[in-house]
Amino acid sequence: MDIDNNNINTVSVKSVDEERRKFRVIWSNAARFAGNDQKGEYKFNLPPPTSLANSHKYPNAIIKIDSFTAHTIPGTNDPVWFDAVANNIIKVPSIEIRLNIGSSQIVNNRTGANIHLDVGTNEIGGFRQLLPLQVVNIGSNAGAAPAADSYAWTAIGSGVAATDGMVCANPFGQQITLTVKIPFDETKIYLRSAAGANVDAGLYTAQISIELIENN
Repeated sequence: MDIDNNNINTVSVKSVDEERRKFRVIWSNAARFAGNDQKGEYKFNLPPPTSLANSHKYPNAIIKIDSFTAHTIPGTNDPVWFDAVANNIIKVPSIEIRLNIGSSQIVNNRTGANIHLDVGTNEIGGFRQLLPLQVVNIGSNAGAAPAADSYAWTAIGSGVAATDGMVCANPFGQQITLTVKIPFDETKIYLRSAAGANVDAGLYTAQISIELIENN
């Protein structure tokens, strides 16, 4: 009996050890609570979930932001992105997420003044990822009908903002600072009410993929 090799499907199965080096971090921050004044800069602890993540054999990791969402607390009918430095409402087509994790593979270049013309200003180091934003309707606490407080901003790293992960230091076992910035001038931004008090009224989530790299 003849076998048509063109019709044979093959599956590549990675080793269990290889899969154990992959981790997923789901981060969320409801920014508005008593005593909180983070406004675009959010700290959290990242403990090693397994002994593997705390091993000296894995000093580096490939890190990527898979997705990011942002919306405001119920009742915020005029949500806007706000510049934490200039205290201005701003237009935000994309955000830059920064993590205080060492990396030598990322360069940030921006031009925003005459002295930068034709050259730009460069910053090297640290984890950064650009995420284009989309506005979606998620309903509100009063129902599913579109309303001003129904707006949410979403970014999908593996789709709209397709990108590969970057080599960074192993992030486990330390306090992480996640900063949301606008790429044009590198200032921190956050969601608030346009007419209300100057407080961070955002609820933010992100999914972060981490794959450890063995030290050879």
